[in-house]
Amino acid sequence: KWIFRPGGQILRMPIREGSGFDIMSTSRISPQKGRHEGMTRLWCVRHGHTIWNLEGRYNGLTDIPLDDFGVEQAEILAGQLAQNGVSYQAIYRSHLGRARQTAEILNKRLNLPVFIDQRLHEIELGEWEGRTYREIDIEYPREIEGRTSNAAHVRAPGGESALEVAHRVAAAADDIVRTYPDGDVLVVAHGVA
Repeated sequence: KWIFRPGGQILRMPIREGSGFDIMSTSRISPQKGRHEGMTRLWCVRHGHTIWNLEGRYNGLTDIPLDDFGVEQAEILAGQLAQNGVSYQAIYRSHLGRARQTAEILNKRLNLPVFIDQRLHEIELGEWEGRTYREIDIEYPREIEGRTSNAAHVRAPGGESALEVAHRVAAAADDIVRTYPDGDVLVVAHGVA
């Protein structure tokens, strides 16, 4: 799937699915047609599993740590990243604890500079924070229907929309690409961000 942006194209493709991690590689291609130097690949990693994932709760900005399974996932991924032949230049991460823990575990094997970017935090879910999916389905049926039909613009009461998340994450990605204009960078973030 291609997403077109000013100054270049961003290619997003799944690298590995079904492991509990959502790993995406996003390449920002130089605006000059046919030119491949100056390309940055952002390897986007969702944090490991938390107890709230198991309980079916909305995490949002609530700072929930990884559970034992999430730690194990991060350790497995660290081994895979260390052996995949890619020379990563840095790790960028969200300020939330579950992303911090995941990045720290990855970095035990990779030994890279790590940077925190507040714009990489999970979607703000307002009144839905910590609530179960089932509770929200029952109490907010109109909003849930709206998220299905117009996901980019609908927000939880007191929260932010997916489009607002996309704008802040795109700004962070643009800054990462400016800092690392040629190479591979890991970005440890969240399911929506």
